[in-house]
Order: sequence, then C-alpha cells, then structure tokens
Amino acid sequence: MISDFNWIGNVLVARLRVQRLDAAIAGDVKRVLIEQIATRDARLLLNCKDVAFVDSSGLGALISVLKHAAASSWGFGLCEVRPPVAQLLRLTRLDRVITVWATEAEGVAGGQPNRET
Repeated sequence: MISDFNWIGNVLVARLRVQRLDAAIAGDVKRVLIEQIATRDARLLLNCKDVAFVDSSGLGALISVLKHAAASSWGFGLCEVRPPVAQLLRLTRLDRVITVWATEAEGVAGGQPNRET
C-alpha cells in the first residue's frame, strides 16, 4: 500500500504503491496517512506515480486527509499523478483544492503546482 515515508526537510513524502485507490484500501490509506500528521508545521506529499485508478472511496480518503491536514496546520498535495487520475481530479474539481505537482522534486520544493494535470 504505502511503501515508505521519507522526510525531506519539512515535507513528509509518502509513496503510494498500488495501482488502484479504491474501496478495498481507501480506509487503510486514509488511516495510515492521518496517523502521520502531527501538530508540527509540515507538509504531506503523496506520490501517486503507481496509481492508475481512483474511485469515489479513494477520492473520499484524499478529501479526509486534506481536511485533517488543514486542521493540523499541515499542507497536503499530490505528485506524479497519472493522466486518468489527473482527469478525475479535474472532473471533480478537486485539483482546485488539492495541490498537484508534476514531480516529487517540485512537490518537495513547493514551487508552482502543475495546473495541466
């Protein structure tokens, strides 16, 4: 599911190692990510390069993590999002509330998000 967590400066990078973020694992992904969020000022960056499909449960998990991160003064974003998932984020307009970077390095740097995803 999530293969590792890696701190790079004040950014906690989580690598999601599944092809489908769906009802079968969305609850576990949400729980694991929320457990990582503490009260210190930091950002959570979810690397989604292996994820080819997200269903409504997966979207719900991402929204829950976003809300929890915001309540804890954390930032939250995605990187390396594949085209089908990027299209879903655009269709649901979640790309307006969840920051998406083209690469992990850009996400860690916190530069301009990739609005073309």
